[in-house]
This record gives sequence, structure tokens and C-alpha cells, in this order.
Amino acid sequence: MTPSMIQAVEAFKTTYVEALRSRPEDILTVEQMDEMIHQARAELGVFSMGTIIEEAVRVGLEHERCCPCGGHLKLHHRPALKVHSMQGEHDARGVSYHCDRCGQTVRPVHDQLGIESYSKTTRLFDELSSDFFLDKGATTAVQRLQRHHGIEPGRTTVLTRAERRGERGARVPRPEAAERRRASRGPPWQGRASGDGLRPDGQLLGQDRPTASPPRGRPR
Repeated sequence: MTPSMIQAVEAFKTTYVEALRSRPEDILTVEQMDEMIHQARAELGVFSMGTIIEEAVRVGLEHERCCPCGGHLKLHHRPALKVHSMQGEHDARGVSYHCDRCGQTVRPVHDQLGIESYSKTTRLFDELSSDFFLDKGATTAVQRLQRHHGIEPGRTTVLTRAERRGERGARVPRPEAAERRRASRGPPWQGRASGDGLRPDGQLLGQDRPTASPPRGRPR
């Protein structure tokens, strides 16, 4: 955690202890407390992410207007940005500056938040929403994200993330699968009469060709 986050957590601990001591009736059953703390964690996450994005925008608006080339950075426009995260969905407007000398475009808010285009889906949201989807389907995934994490992504959003993750997984070669394929081929001289595989040209192994014989030694 960053120093500011650590400071906020410590302040929360102190404030909560003092408040609880002054209101002992707030000590509920562990079942009730478990639900309440889980809800509080979700609300704090949404608040924290929103605050960080707002501060990034404020700092971006105060960005130095001098370009490294010596030119002047002029406010070009306020590009929209969207964040999908386990701390909720957040919309804001960044800042885009344009140098009047070299023509360079600077987007300090997007750079600070690690957003390359107009939207960003965090890795944690990507992984968890996909896992929930693969476990029980899009509808249940949305319900779980709402109940357990206090966020309300659309069903299409969850489905899209799961599909993209599956596509990325399909493109990644698996070493164990490649090793099994190599082992199944046998020695280069070994033929296959049964045709239980495919050649690189798409023909079945053993089809339209004679079965090869193992190499023989030199006659004595």
C-alpha cells in the first residue's frame, strides 16, 4: 500500500474503535458483522478508486505547460475515460495537451492511471469476472459480483471479458501439449499404417503413401 493508504487505514482503525466504544449497541452477532464488514469493504473500495481518479484529474489539470522541446502545451480537449475494476465502474474526463511547437500530445491523466486508450479493465476484474462466468455463467457471475463485491457490471461486459480471456488462452502454446505431439510421432523413420494423425499437408498419416521401413545397416 502507498503511504497515504496506510495512513487512511490507521485512521480508520482509530476512528472505528472510538466509535464502537461510544456505541456498544453496534456490537452485533458475528453473522451480522461479517455481512456488514464485507459491505463496508466494498463501499470503501468504490470510494477510494473514485477519489484516486479524481485526484489524477486534478493533478493533470495542473500539469506543467512547458514541453521538453521548449514549446507550449495548450489544452487540446478533455478525452473521456472509463475504468472497469473490482472497485466499481468509474467514468471521468482526462486532459489532453498539444505542443504548439513539436506537435506532441500529452495525456497526463491517462499516463498516471495507466490507461492507454479510452478505457481500462483491471487485471483483477478481468480474472475474477471470467472465473465467475466460467463457473456458473454470465447471470450468476453478475449476481456474485454484485453481492460479494458491491459492483454492478453488465452481463455483456462479463461475457466479453471471459471471451477475450479464452481467446488469449487459445493463442498461448502449451509446452506439455507440444511434447505429447512430438512423442506421439515416434522416430522420423517410423511409418504409420493406421493413419491416426495428420501430416502438415492435411493428409492422414499413412494415407497415399507406403509404410516406411526402419533403416538397415550396411551389408557385411
